[in-house]
Amino acid sequence: MARSWPYPVYDAAWTYILKNDAARAEEKYDEVNKLAPRGYFTTKTALDCLRRERSGEIGSGAYKILVLLEDTPESDQRRVLSALVQKWPRFPAAWEKLSLVLNDDISRLAAIESGLMYEPDDETKGALLLNKALALDRQGKKGDAVKILGSLALDPQSTMNSEITAKFALRQILRGK
Repeated sequence: MARSWPYPVYDAAWTYILKNDAARAEEKYDEVNKLAPRGYFTTKTALDCLRRERSGEIGSGAYKILVLLEDTPESDQRRVLSALVQKWPRFPAAWEKLSLVLNDDISRLAAIESGLMYEPDDETKGALLLNKALALDRQGKKGDAVKILGSLALDPQSTMNSEITAKFALRQILRGK
């Protein structure tokens, strides 16, 4: 009935992930991507990961492992994510998630740079750049942070979420919060 509503298709894609049917999941995520070209939840990341799985760049089921980690304690996430990026270094989404659970900005920035080095999808790239800007701001490098956030907010390749989050973070940094 609502052919342009991406949510049911997005849910179907996730169902295929849970059923270990990566090919059908990729088809459904591709449909969602066409319905919402500026991003819809984690569609772009899912597509990138599934395509990397299909090409053999990362292991089969790697995306499912990544997503299912969300409900585990940070220490377990850190351990599993470290193992994932060691096994499959060309896994930008895993680098991005790892950067979120590391304990210091130097380690976070190293993980972020690794993720950026491996051509992340637009969604993951936006999250990596946003987190890089926030880490730089915490280190007193406000100008660098503002430059990254401004570029992210104005980049036509940015997802809607990246654009909005970058604008919000930019506003907070410029207000000194």
